[in-house]
Amino acid sequence: MDIARIRKKAKKKKGSQERTDPPVKEAPPPADKEAKVPLKMEEVEFPTEEVYKMSLEKGVEEERKQFLTFFLEDEEFAIDVTELKEVIKPRAILEVPNAPPFVKGIISLRGEIVPIIDLRERLGLPPKDMDRQTRFILAGLNGEKVGLIVDRIRQVMRVSEREIEPPPQVREGIDTEFIEGIAHTGERLIAILRLSRVLKLQGTT
Repeated sequence: MDIARIRKKAKKKKGSQERTDPPVKEAPPPADKEAKVPLKMEEVEFPTEEVYKMSLEKGVEEERKQFLTFFLEDEEFAIDVTELKEVIKPRAILEVPNAPPFVKGIISLRGEIVPIIDLRERLGLPPKDMDRQTRFILAGLNGEKVGLIVDRIRQVMRVSEREIEPPPQVREGIDTEFIEGIAHTGERLIAILRLSRVLKLQGTT
């Protein structure tokens, strides 16, 4: 048998094997281990009423305002820190003629002229000499800067809107037109000043 016939037979055999061999099945893809199972409604935990109220209270706390608190005699007052410029120690005051009695004069602060108001006299409280605890609160409104003489500074504190009540119609010793509201924090009652009225000099003598 020659080589040509051997090759021919080999080709026939190979062709018959290709026709008769069963097709190879591909292995199925591995199962997805991270496949998510749909949740049933009874399996879902909804927030309770208590959790909902706590979330509301947390939102209120985030809306708290900051105030600088200080004393005049034994009464505590506050101004919004957004109206605050700085707090300085007392310095020499230059008197200004024909000014209202509660305007003690002016000071020069870094080349800027700042009027100084005795907050005690402005609110109708008895006068008091300045001492080592006295401070000048420099506050600003509508671009104007004014110094307020106070007995002593206490702290910067945060107060929520729900802790502030309207001022009473009548308040002993102080005209309520100067009071924006009364803050209740624990056992403390703090009068929040209406700075726009405090700094209004028109109509005063």
